[in-house]
Amino acid sequence: MEVDKTYVFKATKFKESTFTPIKHIWFAEQVDNGEIVDLEYKKGENPYLDKDDAVCYSYKAKDAEKIRIYAYVAKPIEKVSILSNIGFVDDYVIAIRDGKIVYTCNSGWIDKTHAFTDTKRTEFYIGVKNLWNQILNETGIKSNSPNDKGFKVTYRQDATLIQNLPLVNKPVRLGNTKSYFVKSNLTV
Repeated sequence: MEVDKTYVFKATKFKESTFTPIKHIWFAEQVDNGEIVDLEYKKGENPYLDKDDAVCYSYKAKDAEKIRIYAYVAKPIEKVSILSNIGFVDDYVIAIRDGKIVYTCNSGWIDKTHAFTDTKRTEFYIGVKNLWNQILNETGIKSNSPNDKGFKVTYRQDATLIQNLPLVNKPVRLGNTKSYFVKSNLTV
């Protein structure tokens, strides 16, 4: 379920009797393991009978981690209920919940899928480890200017979009390559 979207819950199974289901079946909610509370009834609107004469309740999802909806005659019981986790379509929220993105006091948000120093790639300019190697060893092209002593470093940040492209059998990568001028003899 998603917050603020409307869902229809149906009471489809109940014992045959002489009572009128629309008048005797109640709906209740339990938000985040809190108290079970009867849902508001609006005559002619909620609950209602669908084309198959099932008693239905139109429910707008609230902002919570999980919601349990009950359909009952005498007393709400868990056996006659449905539990729904409230989900987010937002990929960032999903990544946070999956532990792929974390927040730290010192560094802010960190994407753990990219926060590593080593790379299997052979290009000298890909990966943090290779960037530090260029800076510490001053391996880039040196400046010819007597006033600007330094060297060029190149760094590429990229991602693999498709692991093995059909027909070519090579990965497809998208990224950004930049070159920077770094002063010589920096202390780290």
